[in-house]
Amino acid sequence: MTSVCFGDTYTSHQKPNADSTLDIGTSVLLWRYIYGDAFTDGTALWSNNNLSGFSTISATILTDGTFRIHNGKVTDGEWNADDIDISSYTNLIAGTNITLLGDTLNVDDAFLVNDADDTTTGTLTAAGFTTAGAVTAGGAVTGAGSTFGDGGTTDYIAFDDLGVLTLHGDARVVRQIILGAAKSAQAGSNIPAIYHLGNYSGRKYEVNDYSYFDFEVPYDCDVSEVIDIELHWYIEKANPGGGDDELVSWRASYTATKEDDTEAVDAATANLDSLDVSISGTSKHLLQTKLGSGMTIEQEDVIGVKLTRIASSNDPTGQDPVVLSMEVEYTMNNLGDSLLDIYNLLLETGDDLLLEIGGSIILENI
Repeated sequence: MTSVCFGDTYTSHQKPNADSTLDIGTSVLLWRYIYGDAFTDGTALWSNNNLSGFSTISATILTDGTFRIHNGKVTDGEWNADDIDISSYTNLIAGTNITLLGDTLNVDDAFLVNDADDTTTGTLTAAGFTTAGAVTAGGAVTGAGSTFGDGGTTDYIAFDDLGVLTLHGDARVVRQIILGAAKSAQAGSNIPAIYHLGNYSGRKYEVNDYSYFDFEVPYDCDVSEVIDIELHWYIEKANPGGGDDELVSWRASYTATKEDDTEAVDAATANLDSLDVSISGTSKHLLQTKLGSGMTIEQEDVIGVKLTRIASSNDPTGQDPVVLSMEVEYTMNNLGDSLLDIYNLLLETGDDLLLEIGGSIILENI
């Protein structure tokens, strides 16, 4: 018998099998809803709202409002199970610095958490490192050419492979060498007299008086910058002002001589002039005056300076200026020459090496 049944609802408390009063054989049973205590064909059983016993369920869409399978894909719902086998039934593979061992994903120690404290026993190697906080090193910080500052562009400090420090740009600092005028050398007839006032000792310069100073360019000097010469001086009278300023003028004549047996000490001379400088409006007030635009030098030059008071357009009357000291101002870009460089130089020249240890002087021949 072949039949087709249509309806909205079928309700039964019997099993629709071969013994049932409902035997449709190969018929098509089309109801929108079917209610029953149990349905079975000998394989599947639907009882108490649980469907069990099927080896295969085929449908376009199966849904209970939570779990959905559509065209062979789980598209909705929540996976809730005690075990998930990622080793046998997955296309999951290990990526960079990750190891897949059975059902375990191992992450190498090079990975650090983003927003919490973390540690690693390995070595971090990166093309760059930026931090908004402090960097604390429990051991040595190494690496030839390491820089601190703006990344080695303009303003920074750098270390070479010997640990020698070099300052660049605004990381450099200004240093001074102070040469007391009272200890300056004199020669000839125009010698400035020693003069004392308060706790200061200096020299009083009449027009055309001069004295001599000398110094060596320090190892830590940045010779790409000029060296400035400045004077500390005063005069025991006040400037009358009123368009009648009394003026003083200074000149520093200098020679830069190499100490390597290649230049004569009486070689060419250059002049640094202050031009006319007004004396202070208050008697005995200390002034600082820069001479010229600076001297150009080379590393380890020995500089000889002749300081002369030259005539101005309106020299003071009754008193002469007193120079307390000459200030040599230079730009520092390192902490000094490397001991290895000095050692190599001595090896080349065969000079003796003086070592000061605990107040004793030891002379060693290299």
